[in-house]
Amino acid sequence: MTNFEKIKAMSVEEMVDFLWGMSSCTHCKVEDCDGYSNNCILYLKKWLESEGDENAVD
Repeated sequence: MTNFEKIKAMSVEEMVDFLWGMSSCTHCKVEDCDGYSNNCILYLKKWLESEGDENAVD
């Protein structure tokens, strides 16, 4: 199951918690980022399409 599929399966409450936790750059693995760039978009797209691990969206 991809991270995208796991997110689609979340309840509203789970989605709120997830989005709140992802609202900062602390989870980002892109180096030398200014907070919003094409690197962020490409990283998020790659992450959503990747196979999720059990703790990826907790």
